[in-house]
Amino acid sequence: MKHILLLGAGFSRNWDGWLSNELIGDLLTRISDDKELASFLQKAKNFEEALLFSKGNAVCGWTPDRYQKYMDAIKASFNAMNSSYLQRNFEFCNNINRSINRFLGKFDVIFTLNQDLLLEMNYNVSELPNISPTFPGIRPPPNWRIGSREQSQLDDVWILSNDFSYPVHSQPIFKLHGSVNWLNDDDKELLVMGNNKIEDIEQSPLLTHYTKEFRMILSQEDVRLMVIGYSFQDSHINQIITDAWKKNKFSMYLVDPLGEKLFKNPAIANNHREIMECIQLLGISTRLLSDTFGKDQLEYEKLLRFFKKGI
Repeated sequence: MKHILLLGAGFSRNWDGWLSNELIGDLLTRISDDKELASFLQKAKNFEEALLFSKGNAVCGWTPDRYQKYMDAIKASFNAMNSSYLQRNFEFCNNINRSINRFLGKFDVIFTLNQDLLLEMNYNVSELPNISPTFPGIRPPPNWRIGSREQSQLDDVWILSNDFSYPVHSQPIFKLHGSVNWLNDDDKELLVMGNNKIEDIEQSPLLTHYTKEFRMILSQEDVRLMVIGYSFQDSHINQIITDAWKKNKFSMYLVDPLGEKLFKNPAIANNHREIMECIQLLGISTRLLSDTFGKDQLEYEKLLRFFKKGI
């Protein structure tokens, strides 16, 4: 049986990372001199809505300078968030048997929609000799090592390697929407945001491959999916999940304060919502990971039953 993990912004929130709508507050301070953009952003549901506005349009004229300024502000916000992770312990207690690192090491594959560097800087598997996390198709700088928690990592740039393979005994980590510190072949950010995610992904061989991997692995027989902190707001991700479930009727475990209420969100397309409500849930955890991996033994034991077949 394969155990698959899908992470959203709610995962990073456990270490005080900003959710999409919370990022607006920081961005407003960074673009305050652009009153039109700030006004639009202030009324937006999340920071990604303002990306299209920052580009302008054919009628009012395109504004590449405004778009680049907004992208620079977004990257500055991510850098601030990444820097804050270094001020916090990744583990929530000193009990090695309740380690978040050990928990993550139990998954065969990790898919994440997050573009921050929480995992890169903190996921330390030194106590798990049989686990070797790897990021297929992307090459970190020579001095980089996972979990080193060094300030210098914030400025490290990762570039394409064009090698999508990974060792048999490794744990691949696929960042489905790119990362704040990744560059493609023309030295542009490999960062997918906004309302045109599918088009942007299709223009990137790396992210196209990641999407295919997500679809392929989730469509295999005998898989279990745990979803932590994903609000099911990305239609292309929901499509892959629902298509895969039609093939193999996999089971899913939800970790989110809203629990199964996530599927009631009107922003989710009706055809996706109807199928998701049919997916067998192996369990639901609505408590914070900081509590589950800290002092909440009852919830921790419930979470681990995800890995026990037949229970």
